Amino acid sequence: MRSLRVLAVVVVVLAPAIATAASAGAVLPQVVGTCNMTISQSVQLANDLSCSGEPALNITTAPGRLMTVDLGGHTMSTTNFSPAIGVQNGGGSVVIKNGHVVGGAVDLGNGSGALTTYEKVTFDGIGVYAIADNTRVYHNWFTHGATVDGNGLTTWDIDHNNFVGSGDAGPAINIAGETATIEKNLISGYETGISLNGANTSVNVFQNDIYGAGTGITVGGTPDSSAITGQLRSNHLEYGRGDAVVLGDGAQTVVLNNLLKLNGGDGLHVVSNGGAAIGVTITNNNAILNVGVGIDASATGPNVTVTDGGSNHAVSNLGGQCLNVAC
Repeated sequence: MRSLRVLAVVVVVLAPAIATAASAGAVLPQVVGTCNMTISQSVQLANDLSCSGEPALNITTAPGRLMTVDLGGHTMSTTNFSPAIGVQNGGGSVVIKNGHVVGGAVDLGNGSGALTTYEKVTFDGIGVYAIADNTRVYHNWFTHGATVDGNGLTTWDIDHNNFVGSGDAGPAINIAGETATIEKNLISGYETGISLNGANTSVNVFQNDIYGAGTGITVGGTPDSSAITGQLRSNHLEYGRGDAVVLGDGAQTVVLNNLLKLNGGDGLHVVSNGGAAIGVTITNNNAILNVGVGIDASATGPNVTVTDGGSNHAVSNLGGQCLNVAC
């Protein structure tokens, strides 16, 4: 798994260092980057970096420091090493923006109040992996199967991004034991569009468009999943190769006002394998022209509670319309 090998950035020697001051609102000073450079204050990169066996950039912040690293439209890439950009956020706020990253970015920050923002960056093949911090991923492109992932300690705001991956890539967004808002993203392809799993995960998934995924959104269903709360609301899941939405063991989720259309499996499927309790409310969803059942909430067992919130609609689904909810 990619997340295991990115941890190598912990042992990278952070040298040489750049510490050029930039006052708020001032034009950022330009610097010529070199492989394995450490940046500790606001700058704009003046060149591409193509590195081997080491990161392109290491970005560090101190408590309370506000800084911007503008990639200047340049490409930061690395081979035989991951990530291309390593971030150690000691409690400040850093914005990384406006460039192309081949080899991914990993945020190792653990300072209290730290915030790392990725904005208008194209990630190629490997995306963003955060170990600890508040992390905002905003208006970026993720290509060739690049993903957003973490280890259970991050608070995420993931919005207005475009993800493009093949059928065996992904999940595009993987949230495990974390708090997140996932909103207004466009996801095309991937094995899974959005995966919510782990223990005590709190996620709101709003107004995302997911096309052509193997499974659009999965909630729970892994052995460690429990108490996954939040809402799936006003998402469009279309042309998927399998089920649009799967609610598994541990899902404690409200599913509201989603369009589930032209998928290769069910529109919505509640699945119990006897694990952590399932408690879901299904309200005002539209399941249309799916190959399987429109809404299959027929899972039974002592750990399963399905609440029919009403106003669900299912039309022209080949496997049937609704099971255990009214349509």
